[in-house]
Amino acid sequence: MINKNIRIVAISVLSISLVLGIVYFLDTYLENNHQSAEITKAFTQVDASNEQAIDSYIESISKKHPYMGSILLAKDGKLLVSKGYGLADIGKGVPNSSKTRFIICSITKQFTALAIMQLQEKGLLDVNDTLSKFLPDFPRGEEITIHQLLCHTSGLSEEPIKAVYKSRIAKDRNNTTDEYISLFKRIKLNFEPGTGYEYSNPGYDLLGVIIEKVSGMSFENYISKYILKPLDMMDSGYSKGQGSEENHAIGYRYGSTLQPTGYFDGYASGGLYSTVEDLYRWDRALYTDIILSKDSIELMYKPYASDPQSGYKYGYGFMLRSIAGHKSVMHTGGYDGFRAIIIRFIEEDAVIIMLCNNDITPFLTEASLNELASILFE
Repeated sequence: MINKNIRIVAISVLSISLVLGIVYFLDTYLENNHQSAEITKAFTQVDASNEQAIDSYIESISKKHPYMGSILLAKDGKLLVSKGYGLADIGKGVPNSSKTRFIICSITKQFTALAIMQLQEKGLLDVNDTLSKFLPDFPRGEEITIHQLLCHTSGLSEEPIKAVYKSRIAKDRNNTTDEYISLFKRIKLNFEPGTGYEYSNPGYDLLGVIIEKVSGMSFENYISKYILKPLDMMDSGYSKGQGSEENHAIGYRYGSTLQPTGYFDGYASGGLYSTVEDLYRWDRALYTDIILSKDSIELMYKPYASDPQSGYKYGYGFMLRSIAGHKSVMHTGGYDGFRAIIIRFIEEDAVIIMLCNNDITPFLTEASLNELASILFE
């Protein structure tokens, strides 16, 4: 009789647990669906009153060299402008549009940083872990933390990255993870970890290595599965090289004439491609907890370090600076033939996204950014 009662209680407890589990799953599923629907809804609400002002702005920065790229402005969940200018492929006469794919260069760092925070939430790493935990024989790895890699205070020099890029280009293919590690082991520290600031692409590429080792997936597959697909960023991904993706802009450099640039693979510091519309999905998602808790997202916006030259602060994958008197979290990106910028004014729920497929960047000047912000907030 006692055993029978125990079985009845056990079955009851199991049934209640199962019901609670189903309720939790449904609540989470419905909440995520609701938040995803809100992101999609942002593309149906359009206020085109600023389009003429943006056309005039593009004309003003195109006096010396025509602007080639796409631009998106949005505020309060409404699109103000989303369009392309110039050509994505000069040889084929293909125009840029809001759906043209561009290499986004260092904006990739926002995705890399968020992936690290996801893995921390899963208990698979901690930002205070040292590099030696994942790469035991990395020189001075016991002194360098993930936190320092995230906010550019590790001391790892930026200069050797040129040799890394050359090695990618010479092989005309992506480096393997082992090749990255071998190259980065040669980098010397410019200062003691945690005592200074130096923007470091190698630091973010090492974060990509950590993501691969902890998740057991390639950086490309991890970002796709846990960030891009949940946000329906179907026009974003890991670049396999110049112009290899469908609807991908060709990068051009200015000389006596416009010349297409060569192979590019930026790995975890700059290897993703996207569109202005997909980056708007990214912007909207960061107001939700679809891919990361709001507490962890807030940690990414904290000013952990300061650039002594520009004065801007740096969090985890985000620069923090004021533009036209408005606080923003942002990032720029640039490499041979491509320039990019995303500026998020969180307090005003507003965003500016510009992607460009030539290496002339008048829109990245202080005056130009102030003018764009003025258009956005008029």
